[in-house]
Amino acid sequence: MKLLFNIDVIDESLCLLIEALQPEALFSNERRAPTKVTQEKRALGFKSLIAELLLNNLEQIEPSYHQMSKSAFTDHLFGYDIFKKVVDVCNAEGLIHIAVGKRADGESVATTFRLSEYALSYFDGWIKSTQGDLSKAFNVMKPSLPLVRAKYRRPAKVKGVKRPAKEVPLKVLLKRQDVKDQWRSLELLNHYYSKHELLGIRFCGLQRIYSNFNQADPLVGGRLYAIGGSYQTLRSVQRKALKIDGEAVCELDVKSSHLVLYAFVKAATSEKPNILTEPASPYLSDPYSFENIPRPVVKAMITLLIGSSGKSRTWTPDQKVTLLEKEGIDLAQFEFKSTKARVLERYSFLERADGQDIDWAFLQVREADAMYSAIRRLAYEFDIPAYPVHDSIIVNQSNRTVAQTVLLQSFSSIIGYEPAVECSD
Repeated sequence: MKLLFNIDVIDESLCLLIEALQPEALFSNERRAPTKVTQEKRALGFKSLIAELLLNNLEQIEPSYHQMSKSAFTDHLFGYDIFKKVVDVCNAEGLIHIAVGKRADGESVATTFRLSEYALSYFDGWIKSTQGDLSKAFNVMKPSLPLVRAKYRRPAKVKGVKRPAKEVPLKVLLKRQDVKDQWRSLELLNHYYSKHELLGIRFCGLQRIYSNFNQADPLVGGRLYAIGGSYQTLRSVQRKALKIDGEAVCELDVKSSHLVLYAFVKAATSEKPNILTEPASPYLSDPYSFENIPRPVVKAMITLLIGSSGKSRTWTPDQKVTLLEKEGIDLAQFEFKSTKARVLERYSFLERADGQDIDWAFLQVREADAMYSAIRRLAYEFDIPAYPVHDSIIVNQSNRTVAQTVLLQSFSSIIGYEPAVECSD
């Protein structure tokens, strides 16, 4: 049976066991009965989830992560609503344990799944019969998901409610030669990754997702995402527990990436030679450090100024909720106008006084280009697999010096400056 998470179950006895475990509630609704097609999709979703969690447990890759948002299921064999039903039923029946991550707006995002002790005991006899030879039961397939994706510009709010950006159809996206070139480049890179092993979580390759798509405009956004979330859904401390080809890893993090990148782009395009003031230097230990203003508040202000071209006049509702939940900081205690003035006193270039069109999407594609250049050079010139996490890369500890040098060189050649890089083991 073909499964969502790139796993084929080829052992007939295991297929029968999984089917026998299906709860009756999977095929019923509170009101009217689901259609035959819906029932079939729910059965497929159930088999997908149980088979993946069982394989992860047997390979000691645990837990499993999946992004619980509708956009994450765009290209799958069944949609978010089907999978959400499967998850809810399995959880209610005690077949799985879940831990839900949520955004500030309440939408579920990366969610942790693992089989319950009850479900594992159900497969105990079958597990013993395999004697550890899983090759006869599972076939982990290469993903068939698109390697390049794009989204149109997010539509305006309706009655204050954000609406998601629509996915660009693949047939529209592939009319562009630069997208085709990017696709082929990612195919080659993912083939390289297939020769190495990321231990601790399943990794199927990288894809690149662009934003604010317009057929006639240059591509923007373009961060690199691990297909299915993979290691990028892990917290920093969990990523450090991974291993590459059996060796411990470290993470090289580009510090204050967007702030410094913004400053350098402004300096390169401005008639004012001194627009890049000393405090914005990438060598400053912490450019978010301000007296009497918490670091998260400064970072939130800078993010807001970059995202709004310096025009924001108030904190956003999302920022208020996020800082209160994650940092215990009440933004009501930090008057917006005076905080903005303090930040602009040091980083005057964030006001965009010269009218230069620099926004988050432009900064993101420049940063992503530099990261992409670095991981390809490390792969093809040094045979070092590097796994990107937006503004950082994960490499073997023995390769940190070479990786840091290549990372600095890539930023210098692509953007024009060498950032400050912090290494954590």
